[in-house]
Order: sequence, then structure tokens, then C-alpha cells
Amino acid sequence: MKQIQSPEFKDALKKMQQALENLDRRALEQQMPDWRAQNQELLNNLERTLELLKKLREEEKVQELAKRAQDLKAQQDALNQEHRNAANRPDASKSEKDEKGESLSERQKRAAEESRQLAKQTQEQADQANDAQQKQQMDTAAQEMSKEAAPSQDQAAQSSQSGQNEQAQKSGEKASDALEKAAARMKSTAEQMQSDQNQLDLASVRRAAQDLVSLQR
Repeated sequence: MKQIQSPEFKDALKKMQQALENLDRRALEQQMPDWRAQNQELLNNLERTLELLKKLREEEKVQELAKRAQDLKAQQDALNQEHRNAANRPDASKSEKDEKGESLSERQKRAAEESRQLAKQTQEQADQANDAQQKQQMDTAAQEMSKEAAPSQDQAAQSSQSGQNEQAQKSGEKASDALEKAAARMKSTAEQMQSDQNQLDLASVRRAAQDLVSLQR
């Protein structure tokens, strides 16, 4: 993974993308019959490398989703601590605001919406997956956020609003557990995707970039 994140890899990928953008697709389509017969091996190499790059982008998207789930879990943990503190301060005002002017219940409700949004994006990524196992894992992660985390966060917001801070804490902890499971599931999926594409290396990307440049001559 370090190799494909290196400056050399990024430079090769940039050159490859530039070559794709500069390619005269209309002229290529007209010349394709003759060109295909003469350059089948080159074409196969390009298609294979482009497919690997597509998988790399998919892996990066899953990693990003996992990171966001981890961030939401940390955010919910902080809210849980606030619920705990509020439970120990029965004289605290329910309308107490933070520096942004939001009450604890309002911030808890916003956290639920963020979980739903992430669940939606995770489901969209699952729908695009070609691997059945990866699709199942992403489906499950989306369900953990939409069916477990978000409803528990809604309940925590309602309990906080009504002053039931201990119940708000318990609901919030359920949400944290669900977010943690979803994050771990997506992280594991990204690691499996990385393992599956271990053929992708700097040399193959450089060759593909050179092949694309040669098509323009």
C-alpha cells in the first residue's frame, strides 16, 4: 500500500490520466479494427491496469467510509460522556447550549442524521460492488448504521430532551456499539480489497501510461 501511495505512483497515475484525457477517442474508434489486431497485447495490458485502478478507487472509497464511521463513533462517545455528566447534575438546564448554540439533544439529533447519511452512502457503495462477499459486508454495515445506530441516537435525543439523561446515555452507548461494528466491518472489507489487488504496482501503471502516450503518436 505504501508503494501505491508514493509520489512516484501518483506521478505515474497523473500522467496516465492526462494521456486518457488527451486521447482522440473518435480517431481511435475509426482506427480500432486495424489497431486492435496489431496491438491486442497492449490493449489487454491497458484494460487490466485500468480495471486495477478502478478497484483501487473503490478500496479508497470504502476506507473513507470506514474512517467516517469511526469518527461518528468517537463523536457519539463524546455525547455519551455529556449525557453521563448531565445525569450527575440534576439541576442542569435542559436548554444549556454549547459554543455553537446547540443543546445536547439537538447535537444528538444531528448525530443521528449524520449516521443515516453515512448509511445511505455505504448502501450506494454496496450496490456498486461486484464481489458478493464485499457487497454483503457493506450491506450489513449500512444496516447497522441505519437500523441500529441512528434509531438509538434518535432515542438518546428524545430522552435528553425530556431530561432522562441516564436513558439517553444507554441509548447513546448502543449507537456507539453499532457504529463501531460498522466501522470495523468496512475496514476489514477495505483490507480484503487491498489483498485482492496485490498485482497493482508502480511498474504496471508506468507501462500503461507509456502505452497510452504511444496511442497519440
